[in-house]
Amino acid sequence: MRLTPVARSHQKPRRWHSGSRARAFWGVDTEFPLIVMEDLGSAPSLADLLLGEDAQAARSAMLAWARGLGKLAADTVGRQAEFDSLRKRYGPRAFLDQAWHEQRCDGLADFLANAKVQAPAGLDDDLSQVLTIWDDGRYPVFSPGDLCPDNNLLTENDLRVFDFEGASYHSVFLDAAYTVMPFATCWCVFRLPPQIRRETEAAFRHEVCAAYPALSDDEVWRPGLRRAAALWTIDMTILVLPRVRSEDRAMHPVRRPIPSMRQLLRYRWQWLAEQLESTGDLPALAQAMRGLLEVTEHWNVPPLPLYPPWQ
Repeated sequence: MRLTPVARSHQKPRRWHSGSRARAFWGVDTEFPLIVMEDLGSAPSLADLLLGEDAQAARSAMLAWARGLGKLAADTVGRQAEFDSLRKRYGPRAFLDQAWHEQRCDGLADFLANAKVQAPAGLDDDLSQVLTIWDDGRYPVFSPGDLCPDNNLLTENDLRVFDFEGASYHSVFLDAAYTVMPFATCWCVFRLPPQIRRETEAAFRHEVCAAYPALSDDEVWRPGLRRAAALWTIDMTILVLPRVRSEDRAMHPVRRPIPSMRQLLRYRWQWLAEQLESTGDLPALAQAMRGLLEVTEHWNVPPLPLYPPWQ
């Protein structure tokens, strides 16, 4: 095994991005393959605190998570060519790309039909609008790729992020959606109190506005956020619904307390429908979400509860 160092002993550990919001990267063997990163020691993750009992600690953790990820995004704006070079050298390519999302959106009408939901007129146009979140190219940011609340440690000094398997540059709105949905692709999903949700979104938005001042305009921010949330909801619907058609399943095999997949799906559909209906945005997609709620009414699952610290 041949480990290629990325930092000599007399140098500080090399971090591709600026700051100390991820593990330092010490070396790599591309043939094995193996990477060596610093040991962060013991600290709670955001998930640990969200599943705990201390409401103040959970709130502080949410804000630290949002600020840390927002600052990471802002600090790495303009460095995509550098990232692409490193990705090409060390590979592989990001596993969530535009083609993957296009396949999800293109297959939604057939998926709805299989679920006994009639695709509303105008759905294709709405889905085309949703997919603009990938190709407008206006606000790209570096993202670790998986922003779930267990992919970090909250040390004494700052948020430390890990799990960069799906790291890429993509629209800032795809990460921003995690602050309000919350956690678009994750298992640790309960409802956030409205005030905590607003504070979390504002903390992330404040940081990324330093790189993209136009994001301070609600006419830019709100539509982008809705389209990103719609894209993530479509993805999770197609991924999760087939797994729970016959019976419900817990969102995590061992962590408790945790909601069920059916609870999560119905929450996602209800939340997105309300967001779209309140603005008149993407009306056909909102109607599709209502259709999914109607055909799963017989599930008779309780509403998604608040995170434990706020129950």
